Amino acid sequence: MDDLAAAWNRLSLSEQEGEVFNFDNQKCRTVCTLAAKFFTKRALNIDAVARTLKPLWRTKHDFEIQDMGDHIMLFVFENELDANRVLLGEPWSFDKYLIVLRRYEDDSSLRNLCFDTAKFWIQVHDLPVRRLVTEVAEALCQSAGRVIQSKDRSETECGDFLRIRVEVDVHKPLCRGRKV
Repeated sequence: MDDLAAAWNRLSLSEQEGEVFNFDNQKCRTVCTLAAKFFTKRALNIDAVARTLKPLWRTKHDFEIQDMGDHIMLFVFENELDANRVLLGEPWSFDKYLIVLRRYEDDSSLRNLCFDTAKFWIQVHDLPVRRLVTEVAEALCQSAGRVIQSKDRSETECGDFLRIRVEVDVHKPLCRGRKV
């Protein structure tokens, strides 16, 4: 038992190492950061990612890319409006593989971010004309995932069909349809 206590004392932090560090008094960056998980098994080339996404995202200001390993990259935007526009344009893909984006602003570890959902637009076709309203389409789409209600009718009404934004669990198969 004494050997165990001695081994434990060797594993404990010294008085200098055990001092509590407080983030509250420290400076932090004032930029907007998005963390991206690339759902591919292939190795990622940061230059290829930059060459592909910069023209697609069409940001007004520049952004930096940092490779964090494990198919996760950080996109550091100078302008928060650019980051918001990228998030509103989801889903994104690289080399035909899904990219899941998350806002990364708090002081938590990158390992704590959960990349399990992505936002998709679902098109609802062939509704009777009397039922061609957003509320009916949202109720139909609830089986696919969490419905994100739109404030702008022009986003959802597209002539003879409706578009509904849905947050889908990426670990489950996509919903192919629904019986009415």
